[in-house]
Amino acid sequence: MKFSAFKRLLLLALVVFAVGCESCQEEKPVEPPPKPPEPDLAVKEEPVDPLKEAKEDAEPKAEELAVLTGDTARAAAAEIEAAANKPPKRNIVKKVEKPTGQIDPKDLKKVFNRHLGAMKKCYERELKKNPGLEGKVVLTVVIKSDGKVGRANAKGKSLRNARVNDCIEREARGMKFPKPKGGSVIVNNPYTFTPDI
Repeated sequence: MKFSAFKRLLLLALVVFAVGCESCQEEKPVEPPPKPPEPDLAVKEEPVDPLKEAKEDAEPKAEELAVLTGDTARAAAAEIEAAANKPPKRNIVKKVEKPTGQIDPKDLKKVFNRHLGAMKKCYERELKKNPGLEGKVVLTVVIKSDGKVGRANAKGKSLRNARVNDCIEREARGMKFPKPKGGSVIVNNPYTFTPDI
């Protein structure tokens, strides 16, 4: 079967159109092939064990605590041993000045009378709490060589009330007498308290 020149030309055009020409087609950018995933070079970590971590943290602390506790125990034992071996304290008795001095009785009376109001207040405070309270109290004072009261002791003879006695002793410690001649002096001064009517 003979083809005419026109038909051959047409057939050629169809083949070219179907196949396309390489120079006629648009060049598409060539994508590089995808890279294979890089191998993971990091060292794989072992799973975390919280008990193991806690134990590792606690061990040095426990050792340190044991050392401190041991040191404290040794120090306490040394103190106890030292206290046990220490000689007992001796009671040092201070020398009491023996009363050898004298004060003019008129001077004594002046000082006691000057403080009589304060002594009455001691009694009256307790009288308010205990109506009918009355009786005698003897105050004993040791007057030092400088005229100050070294010791005071109030003793109820018929008026037995500790608060009245304590108050009288406190007041007596504030008394100031003339300096005795020849050393300290012991003086007893009686007070008789009765309610005012």
